[in-house]
Amino acid sequence: RIEGETIDWQRRFGDTAISQLFSNAAIERFTTAPNSIIPYRVLVSMDIRTREQEEEDKKNSTGRVQAAINAKKATEARVAAAKRSKDAQAKCVKAQAGLDKAQAALDQAQKAKQQAQIEARTAAAEEGPAAAAEKAAQDVLVSSICAMVTD
Repeated sequence: RIEGETIDWQRRFGDTAISQLFSNAAIERFTTAPNSIIPYRVLVSMDIRTREQEEEDKKNSTGRVQAAINAKKATEARVAAAKRSKDAQAKCVKAQAGLDKAQAALDQAQKAKQQAQIEARTAAAEEGPAAAAEKAAQDVLVSSICAMVTD
């Protein structure tokens, strides 16, 4: 099996240049001999930070930048969700107020219907058939109004 015997750069960093002065092919050596060391030249770096460290830092900083972007997006999503929740709560409160108003109107209409029925029975007993027919018509009218309110 052929393995990188110097620093295995290509597997770790792809085609990124090891040096500005030499090609990667001139620096990286491969061999089929297991665990062997091939002394062929010395590569001296004058920088405090090696190319290997620079490439590792690039990988790590890219990950940190992506993590920061993801955190910002998550925060924005939470803020948007909180706003939607607040808007939904306001709509619920408004809808509940409408329901309460409709319920009050319904209660009032039902009381009026009951009163009309009582009056119709009283009128029928006191005034005869003509008055009873008039009161029955009023009852029908009140009933239809109640039905419209409840619908």
